[in-house]
Amino acid sequence: MTEEYKPTLRRRFAALVHKAPLMIDCPEFEALIDDYIDKNLSWRAALRFDMHLMVCRECRNYLAGYRNAINVAKTLVDVPFSSMGMGEISDGFVAKVIAQQEAEFRNK
Repeated sequence: MTEEYKPTLRRRFAALVHKAPLMIDCPEFEALIDDYIDKNLSWRAALRFDMHLMVCRECRNYLAGYRNAINVAKTLVDVPFSSMGMGEISDGFVAKVIAQQEAEFRNK
C-alpha cells in the first residue's frame, strides 16, 4: 500500500461487510425498501438491510428521498382535490413526485 492511500477504518469495514455472505446488494435493497418502511421484514432481513445502510451512502440517500416522497405524497392525498374539481390523484402523478424527490436526493 502506498503512503498516499491509507483506507480509513470505515472503508475497511465497508469492504469487509460487502464481502459478507449475508450482505444484500443495491438492487435487493430497492426490492425490500417498502417492506422495511412498513416494518414487514423479519429481524434477520431487517438486520441485513440495516447493514447495507451502514456501508452504502447511495442507498442511505435513496431511503431518505423515498421517505420524503412518501411524506409529500401523503400531504397531497390529504388535500381534498375533489372539492377543487380535480378528482382523484392518479398513480402517474404520485410516481412523478416520487421520481422527482429521488432525483433531488441522489444529486445531493
